[in-house]
Amino acid sequence: MTIYRSWADMDALLGDLLRREWAEVIRGEGAHHIETREQFVAAIVAVTRAMRRSELYRRVIELDPQLILPYLLERRGAAQDTLLAGYVATITAGQQTGQIRAGDPDTIARGLLLTGTGFLLSMPVMADDAVTEDALDAEFAHILDRILTPIETREQ
Repeated sequence: MTIYRSWADMDALLGDLLRREWAEVIRGEGAHHIETREQFVAAIVAVTRAMRRSELYRRVIELDPQLILPYLLERRGAAQDTLLAGYVATITAGQQTGQIRAGDPDTIARGLLLTGTGFLLSMPVMADDAVTEDALDAEFAHILDRILTPIETREQ
């Protein structure tokens, strides 16, 4: 009964736990001290990797993966909104210094989150003896950098 005094149902409990887990992973990876595009890319990759390895996240995926489906197909959760807010702030700051390409920060942030979702959820399916998780994380970093790099910088 104590649980239901704090959370309306299992979805609310799971959502709160995952939001807290994301926040802890972000703090643990130092993703809140970002000054360059390279640091931003490295932080996104590190946070995604750490979340994939999170015991809570792995248990949810192993035992009841359909608990995550509403956050993929129906609505954003608090953890996604928290990530988006951080991405938008970092993108906006990076645009002001010329390190991140022009464009709507909200749209760019959502594109980054959509890209990261694939690397978070599908890594176990894609990594194997031929292509390792480290190689795929390096590709993820390359993709993120290409998304964020100003066009005039890419052409040099």
